[in-house]
Amino acid sequence: MTDAEILALADRLFSAIEAGDLDEIAACWADDVVVWTNFGGARDRDTSLKVLRWLIGRMPDLRYEVTRREAIEGGFLQQHVLHGTAPGGAAVEM
Repeated sequence: MTDAEILALADRLFSAIEAGDLDEIAACWADDVVVWTNFGGARDRDTSLKVLRWLIGRMPDLRYEVTRREAIEGGFLQQHVLHGTAPGGAAVEM
């Protein structure tokens, strides 16, 4: 994939997360995808989908404020602030 194609896929993926579209999220990922987070390390596809299903179910108004995104060898790197509303009504930024 070219850098432009990788970044377009990143747009598609995060738009799907914001929309709560688990089928589209799954369609963006290869079976052997590795999802890295700053708080959980590496996760496989199934674990990452479970985490997103849980998050979307509790914060349906998720929104990503992307502060950095770039194509890297084998994928992309993104830094962001995740915004939403917790089940109790509190605003969340993480």
